[in-house]
Amino acid sequence: MKLFTLLVALAAMPWLVLVEGESAQFPQKCEFDGCVIELTPSVYVLNNHWNKGGASGRQRITVNSGTSWSTSWDFDRSENWVVTTYAAAIFGWQWGWHVPPARLGLPIQLSSRTPINTTALFDYVPDSSCGGSRVCRLNISYDIWFHKTANPGTSHPAYEMMIWLAYSRELFSDYPAIGYATIGGHRWKVIEKKGGSAPVATFLLDEPADLKGATLGIMQFAQWLVNNHDLPADWWLDSVQFGPEVFKGKGTLNVSTYSITVGGAVSPSRAPSPSPTPSSPSFTVGTVSVSPDTARPGQSIAITVPVTSATAGSGIIDIEVYDGAGTRVAQNAISEQSFNAGQVRTYAWTWPGSAAAGTFTVKIGVFSNDWRLLYLWRNAAATITVASADPHSPSEPSRSGDAR
Repeated sequence: MKLFTLLVALAAMPWLVLVEGESAQFPQKCEFDGCVIELTPSVYVLNNHWNKGGASGRQRITVNSGTSWSTSWDFDRSENWVVTTYAAAIFGWQWGWHVPPARLGLPIQLSSRTPINTTALFDYVPDSSCGGSRVCRLNISYDIWFHKTANPGTSHPAYEMMIWLAYSRELFSDYPAIGYATIGGHRWKVIEKKGGSAPVATFLLDEPADLKGATLGIMQFAQWLVNNHDLPADWWLDSVQFGPEVFKGKGTLNVSTYSITVGGAVSPSRAPSPSPTPSSPSFTVGTVSVSPDTARPGQSIAITVPVTSATAGSGIIDIEVYDGAGTRVAQNAISEQSFNAGQVRTYAWTWPGSAAAGTFTVKIGVFSNDWRLLYLWRNAAATITVASADPHSPSEPSRSGDAR
């Protein structure tokens, strides 16, 4: 185990210069921005104060063994929604290679579907000062980077993907979803944010309680984006990082177990790629109709969903309605639905409607019977408008909605 000092050149294009320090025993600690401690020969922990400007405070990283590490921080910041630091265990590229990529099995072209399996067990301990007048805001997440080439040099990533296992729930609470996924035995709301150096897709845990650990297949999340959001399959995944994105406040993250491997089989406890394999059920959803498509407050709407399976199989047909803020307001999950090869089944559900005016989106999913596998997701199957007044004149009948 060796301690390194990380020197970041103050130039428009950053690069890393690593100066080897003196060998030391566990535990090892450092508190300055950019310091690096090796966790294993393949993974190192970086104290990354990448956006500390505008904040006051400090952060420390500690490596206790080859599988455990921790970080503690105390930051004040006037802005509410600005990330300050991301101390993280890094496997792969970080504006260059700290470990030769051939030794890591990176980069990986997405079309290969090579598994990347990782386990993290952790405990977040907020300081007693959190709450009341002091806001403590963070997420505990994986950060994955993609480039268009296998030789990224020091170029900006073309795309970024995050997986939030635990987070302050006010973050992105009203942000619209591009879809929903069930991966690794957990349900995720998927959002995408643009405007920075690269688009960022984030898988937000869509469950009431935060996780304190997970074993996940990183490639399965990437494949969801390939299959459902047009992430190019010829791009390359070259970095997997894990740690807390700290916005402000004071706390400690203790990571008791962390590991990552490339290649091998996907654990049975994890969901495979949402794109069905030939031996898995293959579903399609036809024209979804809503009647009426423009309704008055409190008026019921009939939703009709035709589902076809190309192969014999069974699953859950999930019909969901979301408001304009991306919040799910209604759901009808029909379980244990069996199909013969080529069979079409039509599902009718009457949504009681909404007392509030607005635009609502119907979303359709087909899941395995245990909710672990996502076979199909239609993120915008139909649109319903609830008008503030009766949308039709007395002589005008209701109209069936068009497929969207």
